[in-house]
Amino acid sequence: MTLRHKWRQSLLSTYAHHHSKATPLMLSLCSQAYAAAAILIASGARLDLKNSRGCTAADIAQLTAAPGWVLSAARGEADAIRACEDMADEHGHRIWLRM
Repeated sequence: MTLRHKWRQSLLSTYAHHHSKATPLMLSLCSQAYAAAAILIASGARLDLKNSRGCTAADIAQLTAAPGWVLSAARGEADAIRACEDMADEHGHRIWLRM
């Protein structure tokens, strides 16, 4: 799948390409599970870690064309992180029940 990713990207090939040494936050972003990513960020997920390809969560968010609020939060912008915290407080229980 990693080889296929170079020519024809898909959700599965992106996941396969970036999964080695990836954090749960990075995998949520690869899977486009942005609500889960928001909860992980709100819970204090580290944003500075890199996967085996040298990508941070912010790099993966940008590669997967994540919504602006997710990208801002992955970059560590305080306002976006507070928005993730508010979302987790308000909707977190419903999000986890769906997963």
